[in-house]
Amino acid sequence: MNVRSEHNRPPYLKAALENPSFSSEDIASILFANEDKLGFGDRLSRAKHLRVLLYLHFGALVYHVGQLMALGDHAMPRFLCFTGRGSLYVRLLSAGPNMKSIENLSRAILKQVSGQEPPANFKIILAEDPKQTTANGGVLAGGHTGLTEEGLDGPNLIIRPIGTGKKDAQEIAQLLPSQVTEQVKASVLNNVRNCLRILLQDPVVASQQENLGIQNIPGQVLQFMESELADSFNMCLEQYASTLPDGQPIPESLFFLPFKNSLYQLSKELYQQAASPITSGI
Repeated sequence: MNVRSEHNRPPYLKAALENPSFSSEDIASILFANEDKLGFGDRLSRAKHLRVLLYLHFGALVYHVGQLMALGDHAMPRFLCFTGRGSLYVRLLSAGPNMKSIENLSRAILKQVSGQEPPANFKIILAEDPKQTTANGGVLAGGHTGLTEEGLDGPNLIIRPIGTGKKDAQEIAQLLPSQVTEQVKASVLNNVRNCLRILLQDPVVASQQENLGIQNIPGQVLQFMESELADSFNMCLEQYASTLPDGQPIPESLFFLPFKNSLYQLSKELYQQAASPITSGI
């Protein structure tokens, strides 16, 4: 690249190229924040073979919410609210302003996870400005959770479960990276596998994919994801072990660790598959 082209780089591109610690999250922020110039969201919304990534991410969030509600003996929520980039990618998944298909998908997942029928007036609410930056999501419990973990029980509790899907006191324990045992890891991975099977194989839930314009050959995505989950979990746990200050617990549910790198690997596999349809890798 010549000097002149370097001078002509837009500021957001220069910031990305000159920052050695620039992460995939930072790149996503740039792509979405400059939609009018780059058209990333429009391209992604038209790539049917990649839309399953949005579907899995969104479905995992709703699955986790359903388990969290059941953990605290709460009724299924009336609203699910998305802000920031979450709001933007849900708009991409819905392929338009109508949230009906997304709401039907959410209802099906919540019912499958909890056994409860969501409220008849259940709604997905999106931020008016999808570019705004917001804090991590949470659920504020209005009273006693029914759990007995010392120091974590009581009113106004932000629940952050481990992610095993089990309804016991350990599920809301705050774990250091060194306290994540093989048993905990196995329980989290089993829960994530159950989530994937609901999203990709349950007749009622998986049938919603067609309404969302998702191209997903049965069995392929599930098989690939299951082969990557443990490696993703281990990689993310090692990152926390090396970066968290001593004595600081893991600041998120372990449930999402198996998804982080496995979804990234799936995106590369799906892209390569689309580029070379004759030599499909999954």
